Amino acid sequence: MWAGLLQFSPDTGCCTRGARRTIQPGCELSGVATAPAVAAARGTDDPLMMNMTMQMMNLHEDMMRGMDMQTMQECIEACSACEQACTTCSATMMGEDMMACMNMCMNTADMCNTMMRMMMRPAGMQMNTMMAALEACMTMCNACADECDTHKDMHEDCGMCAEVCRQCAMACQKLMDAMKSSMPM
Repeated sequence: MWAGLLQFSPDTGCCTRGARRTIQPGCELSGVATAPAVAAARGTDDPLMMNMTMQMMNLHEDMMRGMDMQTMQECIEACSACEQACTTCSATMMGEDMMACMNMCMNTADMCNTMMRMMMRPAGMQMNTMMAALEACMTMCNACADECDTHKDMHEDCGMCAEVCRQCAMACQKLMDAMKSSMPM
């Protein structure tokens, strides 16, 4: 299915079709990056690429009955930003005294990546497992924020990472609240 839809443009570094980013016949899939990877390479969350993700997910709304798709998209974006911040923060940690922070950031980045991928798999969407994963992601993000806060005076990137982690935890909570409100009583 994908082979008939993507055309990677080495000039722009993304999939293109006129002014819109889409998928075209004759694509070389080996050069195509995921939407979050393209956005990360550009140093920003590319709204066109994130919109593509949302459009693709909306094709499968029937598998996600009762899900607030806009809130889920916000959570996906928050998880992507948190993964990037934690990866960057962990890569800058030096010395024995930073080992706990570095490991916490790496683990949180992995958790956010997993959470993001779970939300992008509509066929496997089960409320109870999604709620448990959101809770785990919130716990990791809050723990990482607390750890990074202890170093923010020495490392500016730790302060930035802590803030992004808190925003991700809030986005996960918002999605959990939306899911709970859509559940039958």
